[in-house]
Amino acid sequence: MRQFVPLLGIGFFLSGVDVWALSERDGDFDYETNSDGAIITQYHGSYRERVTVPETIKENDVISVSNTFRYRYVRSVQLPSKLKFIGDNAFQECFYLSNLTVPAGVSHVGTNAFLSCTNLKIVNILGNTELKAGAFTKCSSLQNINFYYSGTSPIAWGWQALSGCAKLTGIKVPTQVQDLPEGLLSGCSSLTNVEIQGPIRYLAGGAFENCVSLTNMVFSNSVDYVSASFTGSGLTNLVFKKRILSLRSLGGMPKVRTILFEGDVDSVPEAAFASCPELKSVRFAGKAGDIGYGIFSNCPSLTTVEFGGEVGTVLSGAFNNCLSLTSLNFYGGLQEIESFAFADCAQLKVLILPENLEYIGDQAFLRCTALEKLVFLGEKRPTLDSYPFRGCSDDLKLYHPKGAADWGQYKTWYGFQPSAFSTNITVTPPTADPIQIGQKLSEVVLTGGSAVLVETNEPVAGTFAFADPDFQPPLGTFTTNVVFTPELWYLGTQTKTISFRVLTNKPVVIPETITATNGWFFQYQVRTSNDPTIFSLVGNPPTNFFKNFQLFADTGLVAGIPQKAGTANLTIRAVNSEGSSGQADLLLQVTRGTPRVVRPPMTSAIRAGQPLSRSVLSGGSASNDLGTVSGKFSWLIPDRRPLAGTTSQDVRFTPSDLVNYRPTIVSVPVQVLGIMSPATLLTLTNGMAPAESLDIRVNFPAIRYEAFGLPPGLKLDAKTGQITGRPTIPNGSTLASYPTTLVAWRSQTESYSLQKTLVVAPRNALAYLDQFLSMLRPLDRQP
Repeated sequence: MRQFVPLLGIGFFLSGVDVWALSERDGDFDYETNSDGAIITQYHGSYRERVTVPETIKENDVISVSNTFRYRYVRSVQLPSKLKFIGDNAFQECFYLSNLTVPAGVSHVGTNAFLSCTNLKIVNILGNTELKAGAFTKCSSLQNINFYYSGTSPIAWGWQALSGCAKLTGIKVPTQVQDLPEGLLSGCSSLTNVEIQGPIRYLAGGAFENCVSLTNMVFSNSVDYVSASFTGSGLTNLVFKKRILSLRSLGGMPKVRTILFEGDVDSVPEAAFASCPELKSVRFAGKAGDIGYGIFSNCPSLTTVEFGGEVGTVLSGAFNNCLSLTSLNFYGGLQEIESFAFADCAQLKVLILPENLEYIGDQAFLRCTALEKLVFLGEKRPTLDSYPFRGCSDDLKLYHPKGAADWGQYKTWYGFQPSAFSTNITVTPPTADPIQIGQKLSEVVLTGGSAVLVETNEPVAGTFAFADPDFQPPLGTFTTNVVFTPELWYLGTQTKTISFRVLTNKPVVIPETITATNGWFFQYQVRTSNDPTIFSLVGNPPTNFFKNFQLFADTGLVAGIPQKAGTANLTIRAVNSEGSSGQADLLLQVTRGTPRVVRPPMTSAIRAGQPLSRSVLSGGSASNDLGTVSGKFSWLIPDRRPLAGTTSQDVRFTPSDLVNYRPTIVSVPVQVLGIMSPATLLTLTNGMAPAESLDIRVNFPAIRYEAFGLPPGLKLDAKTGQITGRPTIPNGSTLASYPTTLVAWRSQTESYSLQKTLVVAPRNALAYLDQFLSMLRPLDRQP
């Protein structure tokens, strides 16, 4: 026992020859030494990408880190190769630490050593390292932890050693770990796959608590004792590959669907898998022992249970209220069926009972209302307790082997007529389609085939398959065996011989993505190789995509009118003259169609200066190859104000169905009433008669004309709108401008006016004119 001895204010630990001294400093590290080496106790460095712990300090091998990096800002740490221990809390809350390699010589990772290292993603443990309680608890970013254990000695994992690792998706528990303690992986919310590789001595109840994503768990070795709860998990598949010595109640498995026992099961207690609402299939490949009381009771989705090895007794209520159970096989034998074992299995139709069955208990098949056949394979009639078939159909048939005695008592006691069954069946083999050279037998399409009982001509359900499905037959006519496996396994398999052709030059249909436009006729030539002669569509034509769809069998031309935007698959099959075929999918992408405007809308006249929206659109129609496309017409730029005259303007057609059609544009003529003038700025020359462009011209019959602000020397004819004369420039002026208003009267109350700027320039003043025009140019714009 170590003793602490105060000496002159300095503390020493005494334990044999070991002497612990006060911590010393070497660079960034505080350390202590003993007879085994140096212990790093504190790290004083600032934030670094990578910290290297020295191999030796003052000629002492570094053997341990303890509390060393707690709360420190380090991203990566290289530990010395001779390290033996990672102590308690050594890296606790190192929030930046992202990866770690534990050297092979480390014997253990201490309690809470990496607690809340929330950025730690990858851990490699190179040696047989023990994990103490909470060693990697709350490492919420941990994605991979790899163990390189060796040898056969057990290695311990402590309580909650990996709990709260929220991003860990899978883990392989090494062979050397034989006990899984409470909370080991609790709260690992992303964990989906667990493989437990070693023989398990003990699996604690809460080892996987709240692993909400857990779906697959495989026990690859023997299991001594399991008493686990999978509360909150999504476990769907559970596999035990080796012998189970003791399997306790596995509660909290609301999502489990399949359970497989590949090895023997020595002990399955009562209600071990009771009330699993989604459990569908259970298989015991080896010996199952006794099937415990209510082991599968109240599993409403359970449809199939298979026992490949010997079963002792199906105890009372084992399959009680399994409402969907339709298939139950005891291939390896069964000695007894206790009372209520199959009560209320309302879908069970056929039950085959093995030859060593000795006893059926009272009301064992209570209310199995769909039960049609009980087939007893043994020649010795089993003992029946009172009313084993109470509530079953009066048409229930009991079958026994030919030549077996004493079965007639069943009719006397229970009212059922026993009949001798036969295993003599006649099998008609299926036909086989040709295949291409290089294909496997598993790719041959088998069609038809049947089997019937010889004595009764009653059909026998089953399947056909090749004995060697991976074989690649040679070219030509090939003969091989096909095996018929009946659903009623006691009838045995039968082998038949069939022949088929193995061909060359299999047609190849080239898969492509092709584009068509909705509403417009489309055709596409299927591209192939190896000379096909016949084309066909696999499945029904996509009528919701096409109108008048056609695939021309002799050419492979696909045609039709798409009537819906979107995508569709066309599976095209091609056959050549030998009968060899190939197929592929064509992905058809139908884009939105643009309608054709067959008749543009009519337009009403507007006055100069008014917007296009004042012109009324009426009529008009659009169509495509499917017929009329409904929609409406509207001005593309409704605020535009065109000049007087007849002008061409754009109108948009907007389909009602914008999912399958795009808008389109068409031009229409618009009459704009008013005074027609190409510009609002006009240049005149001093002393010269103006051009006709100055006359007032309109696109309607006018009763009189007026002009205000004309330059001196010009006059207006009020009846014709003609402007005549010779403009003059005032004395002393180089250029003269005159804002002028021209007016045309359509009636006594309706008139149209136009503002013009008339500029009068001398004949030799071109430079001044250019200067003046540059100042006035912003005015020369059409409204």
